[in-house]
Amino acid sequence: MLAINELERYILHQGEEPQETVDEFWGRKERRIEKIYRKGKVDLIKSIERIYNNEYPDDACDRICKILHSTIKASARRWSQNAQLSGLRLYADDFEEVFWKAILDMIWYDYRGGDFWLYENIMKKMRSNALDLLKWAKRDKRIHNHIAASVEELQIADQRTSNLENNVLDTVSIQHMMCEPSLDDQARELLRYLYDYPEATFREIANTLGLGHPQKASRLLEKVQKILAKYRNIVER
Repeated sequence: MLAINELERYILHQGEEPQETVDEFWGRKERRIEKIYRKGKVDLIKSIERIYNNEYPDDACDRICKILHSTIKASARRWSQNAQLSGLRLYADDFEEVFWKAILDMIWYDYRGGDFWLYENIMKKMRSNALDLLKWAKRDKRIHNHIAASVEELQIADQRTSNLENNVLDTVSIQHMMCEPSLDDQARELLRYLYDYPEATFREIANTLGLGHPQKASRLLEKVQKILAKYRNIVER
């Protein structure tokens, strides 16, 4: 029968040449964070690890999210402020969304122990998600540079010089456009909304139409623009 220390080595390093026991492993992990962080942060890191190890994932997620709530809020504000200083219209709730996802993904799928603690992995994942969001925003400034989804972009006549009964693309009637079978109710609602509010931002469109996120407003706009392009081709023939 294996002695306790031999069993610990076997469990920790199954299939490999054993290097340290479980106690040695955790002792090394604790010494590392005690050298790096202040005592309050060390206690927080250990507390989150205990919750993760001792509770079901659903309960662990709930408790850890509550513990990190103020951290998420503060981090989201800092990231959004820095993004806006760079000319990107990213808001705190945009970053909060990817931060909460980082926590859930790490607890449910990604955390495998190792030399770094769960808290450290969550912080690393949050940073990675935030950087991905910034890269995405820079690639598509139409969404995140607060550019209006204007009537001009949609090729719909300005409401100050015409009305809803007049033309789309100068000669195609709005009634024909609204009857286009490839347009769903949301797309028709978008057309009506942009006619009334030509300077609406993607965030305002998303909130009004219940889309949940500016990116969805952009996708819906692209869909409508493709339909309009078809009508433009018909008119120009």
